[in-house]
Amino acid sequence: MKNNIFIHYGQDNFDLSKFNKIKNKTYMSKPCGGLWVCPINSIKSWKDFCISQDFRLNSFNSSFKISFNNNAKIYKINSLQDINNLPTFTIGKIEEPLINFEKISEEYDAVWLTAKGYTEIFNSDIIDMLGWDCESIIIFNINCFKIIK
Repeated sequence: MKNNIFIHYGQDNFDLSKFNKIKNKTYMSKPCGGLWVCPINSIKSWKDFCISQDFRLNSFNSSFKISFNNNAKIYKINSLQDINNLPTFTIGKIEEPLINFEKISEEYDAVWLTAKGYTEIFNSDIIDMLGWDCESIIIFNINCFKIIK
């Protein structure tokens, strides 16, 4: 994690009141809560995705940067095997497993879908990752990072 800088678009400053505990969403592959960031130098960044889709372009008018503490526990999804190792849950008669972010947050500070992982997962049908449109990180623990001024 050394020398890595990550960016959150849409706010000028980190607002603790907007940071909520992670909750699994029913029928959704992304959780509620946390803080979403992406590597500032990503080859599959949120900014590139938005520009290519003409989506939320005004969110780039404000941003803040973070770096992770050296002891941050981050689960990296670099491959299909990495996604297979995550705990999942299902809802009712729906057979499609969803990632259990609440369970993951008990052991890890964040989950990082890397550019390599993004490419592998979206070229398969292993698990629904709808909404993970780029390399991104969902942070569960506010104590695992610091704001870069």
